[in-house]
Amino acid sequence: MKLNYLILFHRDFEQLKSLLSKLHTDDSNFFIHIDKKFKLSPEQKHYLAHTSNLQVSRKRIDVLWGHYSIIEATMLLLKLVISHSPNPDKDSPVILLSGQDLPIKSNGQIFEYFKNARGHLFLDHSPFPNPNWDNGGLIRLERFCITKKAAAKYDQEALVGLQKKHRRLYRLLTSKITFFGGSQWFSLNIEACRYIMDYVQENRNYTRYFKFTIIPDEMFFHTILMNSPFADRIINDNLKFIKWDAGRPKILTISDFDDMINSSKLFARKFDPDIDAKVMLRLNEVNLQMSDT
Repeated sequence: MKLNYLILFHRDFEQLKSLLSKLHTDDSNFFIHIDKKFKLSPEQKHYLAHTSNLQVSRKRIDVLWGHYSIIEATMLLLKLVISHSPNPDKDSPVILLSGQDLPIKSNGQIFEYFKNARGHLFLDHSPFPNPNWDNGGLIRLERFCITKKAAAKYDQEALVGLQKKHRRLYRLLTSKITFFGGSQWFSLNIEACRYIMDYVQENRNYTRYFKFTIIPDEMFFHTILMNSPFADRIINDNLKFIKWDAGRPKILTISDFDDMINSSKLFARKFDPDIDAKVMLRLNEVNLQMSDT
């Protein structure tokens, strides 16, 4: 069994290297999308080209928070892992991470966890209205959302037409599926990834609708999978230790260390060495100790 890590990266290359070094084993593969805004140095390109079991998406998306571009980047990674797994174990885990995540369990513990959970998927989810979101999150489904850059391509009449089409698609989809939402992060398997890619290919109205919704990455994959044959195999957990602050993930510090390390989760987010490098150093020490036992 191989562990396939999908990584959405947008800042701090040294932090990315730290993540890769901690997760690197003979049983791990890495698939990375690098935000189009990030400029790679020659040394960084050399590192990526010469790291084993690592593939980088050639196509790069200018990823914007709360925008469909996050889904586009994630779909590139799904396509990449499938294309490099021609005859895979269908239950091989596919784990979505950020470049600001770190493991809080040893590689052996992570491998055993997924081995014992074979056939299961991990995705934080709730049907709408979502009790964890303001007003149940319904505004996310109903509101037409477009960036200023994209809006500049259309005149007012065309924008009104897009808004009307968005409402029609919402009504159409609501009559066919139940919408779900939750955390962006997931741990799926190759079989489920193939299902997602096939679904998107066969249901163009679905992607057309989500291109103009707000924060679609917290609904897009959830709705597909919870309306699929995989639904009864999905465990409502993203396997990540996250602390929230005013609706956003808090930057973890040394004061969060005990809660984090005693958690049952496999990974934690998010870290920023400019804010607190001590917690990352301490976590590295603990991971080394776990690896030695």
